[in-house]
Amino acid sequence: MPERPKVTIENIGRLQKGVVGHEFNALIRDALRDCDDRPTNSGARKVGMEVILTPVADDAGGAGGVDLQVKLTSKRPPLESRKHFAKTICLSGPGGQETVEAFMPPDTADTPDMFEQTAE
Repeated sequence: MPERPKVTIENIGRLQKGVVGHEFNALIRDALRDCDDRPTNSGARKVGMEVILTPVADDAGGAGGVDLQVKLTSKRPPLESRKHFAKTICLSGPGGQETVEAFMPPDTADTPDMFEQTAE
């Protein structure tokens, strides 16, 4: 029987037929892409891997092994639009009931600068 690989940082990415490593690398790429897309936003992009080891006892109550789980996380600065003024109008509805509506500003066309680059 071939020797099974040990639980090491080099082998954790091989879990779930390599999906863990693939997804971790994808999170790194996304963080790098965000840095490239928004270079003036100095907020940190974070990618994390938490390795969770939970003891599992054997039938005699001794050390049987561990349950191994990996949790991947990422965090980027939020995307925020600039402030737009929306005109509000009070309208009389049926039965004299008043409603307030807000109307989109005239510059609502999709533009590349739709999202401002703000730091956290």
